[in-house]
Amino acid sequence: DVTAQASLEAALARTSMLSLVLNLGGSGKDDKDSDRLLEIKVNQDFTGITYAFASPYVEGIVLQKLMASHKLAMRIWCQTATESQAGGLRGVIFEPLGHEALRAGGVFTIRRLEGRRSGGEVTPMPLMTLDLARDAQLV
Repeated sequence: DVTAQASLEAALARTSMLSLVLNLGGSGKDDKDSDRLLEIKVNQDFTGITYAFASPYVEGIVLQKLMASHKLAMRIWCQTATESQAGGLRGVIFEPLGHEALRAGGVFTIRRLEGRRSGGEVTPMPLMTLDLARDAQLV
């Protein structure tokens, strides 16, 4: 539908991508642009929600704009955002930031996402250090 595509393109052009991400859930009732760019997904048991980009196309445009103009703000948001509803968006935004950091090389503090299992309990793993040379091949 040409009209719907034009409406989407206009919303992408008008919307501040930084405000879109930083104000999740805080948009006013009259902010129809965010309705075109984000969708709210309700859990099966109706106890919570998560946010997601409306489509892979919207995700690509938003990420491109954010990484071009607001990389530091997105890095800080990924580190400090506490809203569980933003988890999916946080992962999507973190991915290009993480890839860029790994390609640049350096020393990173990492931890395993799974702990050692003993007797059904999960024991947290200590932080480890990963040292990557610039453009290192990850196997």
